[in-house]
Amino acid sequence: MNNLVSGSSKELELHSQTVQFVSEEYITHRIQFKTLLRWRGKRSLGWIPFKASAIKIHNGKISYQKNEFSFWNSRDLPEDAKIKTGSFCQDKSGHWYLNVAFESEQIGITREDDKEIRIDIGIKTLATCSNGEKIERPNLRKNALAKLRYLKRCQRFAQRKQSKSKKYRELPKAKQEIKLHINIHFRQNHLKILTKEDDLFMTFRIIR
Repeated sequence: MNNLVSGSSKELELHSQTVQFVSEEYITHRIQFKTLLRWRGKRSLGWIPFKASAIKIHNGKISYQKNEFSFWNSRDLPEDAKIKTGSFCQDKSGHWYLNVAFESEQIGITREDDKEIRIDIGIKTLATCSNGEKIERPNLRKNALAKLRYLKRCQRFAQRKQSKSKKYRELPKAKQEIKLHINIHFRQNHLKILTKEDDLFMTFRIIR
């Protein structure tokens, strides 16, 4: 398939490895699901994959396809880090993020073979560990839902006004609604932060 898309990177203004990466991803999912796949629609979030040779990171800037972008580095890479793959991805609020997969010998994980912990997902608490530790459930979802209901009432009122005046404008507080949806669906990200802060992954060899 790479032969079929050769030369298209100049017209798309993308790196040739990005086009090849997308082709390989399509072939992988085509074999996996054994059916024709739907192409990304207009409302799909942005995703630009790349390989190590397609980018250069220096002094807090990344260069891609002769373009330089400044970014906030959430975590410094080790000195011996070898970048393998990465991507630019977009969230619902329109923000772009840089994801990088790398190899390093400085990051080592040492766990004891017999250390094991069990985690039960609760209702009142987020989770309860077998060692007696309880992880409290944050209350951001409840607050976000209350604000979202208020925004929906404002939008319904605006729609009724627009239908009478026949003036179609962007509904009020649309960007705030997107941010509230992100706060509501933060459970997966919150669990990742907890495992990192509590060192569950670094301490225990088996997590059930």
